[in-house]
Amino acid sequence: MPEPAAPPQTSASPANPRGALRHRDRGGDALFAVLVGQAAGSRKAHGPCDDAVATADVRAGRRRVWLCAVADGAGSATRGGEGARLAVAAAVHAMRGRIADGFDGGVLLQTVRAELGAAATQKTGGIRELATTVTLVAADAQATWVASVGDGAVVYRTAADQAWQVAAWPMRGEYANSTQFVTDDELVFTQAKFPAAQAIAVMTDGLTPLALDFALRRPFAPFFDGVALEMGRRNVAELAPHLQDLLRSPRVTERTDDDVTLVFALRAARAVSR
Repeated sequence: MPEPAAPPQTSASPANPRGALRHRDRGGDALFAVLVGQAAGSRKAHGPCDDAVATADVRAGRRRVWLCAVADGAGSATRGGEGARLAVAAAVHAMRGRIADGFDGGVLLQTVRAELGAAATQKTGGIRELATTVTLVAADAQATWVASVGDGAVVYRTAADQAWQVAAWPMRGEYANSTQFVTDDELVFTQAKFPAAQAIAVMTDGLTPLALDFALRRPFAPFFDGVALEMGRRNVAELAPHLQDLLRSPRVTERTDDDVTLVFALRAARAVSR
């Protein structure tokens, strides 16, 4: 996968503790071809990746729905990585169970928080030691829904408008390098609904310096165009090691020392699925 051009300079999953890349390529009637990449931050000296991802491709009657949850465990929390893994599992389970009722970001995030609270009562430290951001996406052939708490981001484009748009911009906290967490006393989140997406990218904050133009507050289109182009040419399994190499390359590590996660979903009709 060719490395995307650098943006202008502006002012893990449970089974992958080091952030190994995974891919989803089910073929058949899957709504999206999905590529998932993770890498632990360079500052960790071979420590674990505290990001987590869970995805599911489910049916709701005749509808096919893609579900995604991405979380970034707080570095200041002693069990942040565990909190992230618990959060994505709880989120996808909650979304799956509520498909027929519609997407309510507040209800879903409160459900995630309750699951983390239940886990915290079983060990010392309280819920704050499981602090994590959470970003949720549900997409079908008619619409896409997003809810996010924290500094993750979601970018998308539709078939009608090829311009990349931001569905969820990173939330910043009161102090520098701080943000909100689903474990906070007051749940602060954003949510949005937009037309059916041709492509969706979900990322943790480690990747945002490369993928977002903060000065103009918009996506850095060449980054996303490059991934979408390659997914239209080559199958997901073939691309997996190339994305992994990119996330561990100086192009990324020289701009961030944080954990990085990218989930890129492309409508299956436009992606090479076999």
